[in-house]
Amino acid sequence: MSEHNQNNQTSMGEVEQVDVQAVMAEYDRESNTRHYTGVPRVVVRYMLTVFSLYVFYMNLISVWPEQIRRASFVGLIIFMAFTLFPAKKKAAKRENYVPWYDLALGIIGAACFFYYVINF
Repeated sequence: MSEHNQNNQTSMGEVEQVDVQAVMAEYDRESNTRHYTGVPRVVVRYMLTVFSLYVFYMNLISVWPEQIRRASFVGLIIFMAFTLFPAKKKAAKRENYVPWYDLALGIIGAACFFYYVINF
């Protein structure tokens, strides 16, 4: 893996360590993502891989109506967005943690679109 620490030399000639991820998380809004390690990281990786395969199947092989394909795609995107990106900035600091309200919003958001898929 790549190293996220860089050495910077100050005007006094001293070398200081800078944690690039910490600086980016503090000042860049778009780098505010959840951090997973161990089994949750593998689960997220497989979830995204299965989603990619589903998109290929959905667009190349399936003969489903366009409304079902679009609604299922957006429903899965909403669920994964709340799983990977926190609603609050402070929630991203804990590793392997998804707050209950992010899961609830992801499930409710996805359920709205899958209601249409099931009742089409």
